[in-house]
Parts: sequence; structure tokens; C-alpha cells
Amino acid sequence: MNAKLAAVVGMDNKYGGMQELQEHAAALAKETVSLQNSHTASSRIRSELYGVAAAFTASAMWAAIDGRRLTEAEPYLNQAVTLAGLANNRHVL
Repeated sequence: MNAKLAAVVGMDNKYGGMQELQEHAAALAKETVSLQNSHTASSRIRSELYGVAAAFTASAMWAAIDGRRLTEAEPYLNQAVTLAGLANNRHVL
């Protein structure tokens, strides 16, 4: 998932606020969270997965902001903060 996150960041740097990037990042966040529910993992791995999901969600938020879709960005902000809290890592966002 970290490699996919790096790809999303690279796409964001290259293409900015595209709707497709926003949707792709949001889908990857959902996929990452679903890994929590379908596999048994240590608390450290669970924390990492929540952190990556928070980063994907923040990328979706920034794509929405860059594309001036502010009403779409707000739910991503709320979700990213929640996921970062579940990651138990203040440095995720």
C-alpha cells in the first residue's frame, strides 16, 4: 500500500486537483481500511494501515481542494482525522 501511496503522491504532484485522482485516492483508502476487517494483524500493522488510509484520504481531500470542490473536501478531512486517530500517530497528517 505504501507503493500505491507514493504513486498517488506522484500523480498529485503531476496532475493536481483532478476528479479522477480524488476518486482513486478515496478508493485506495477504502481498500486499505477493508484490509483491517479481512485479516488478522498486530497492533503495529493495524496502526500502519490506518496511517496509510489516512494519507490516502488526505490526498483525496487535497485533490478536491485543488480542484475547488470544497464541499467534497470536507468529509475527507473528517475521515482523515478519524483514521489518523485510529492510527494513534499524530504525525500522519
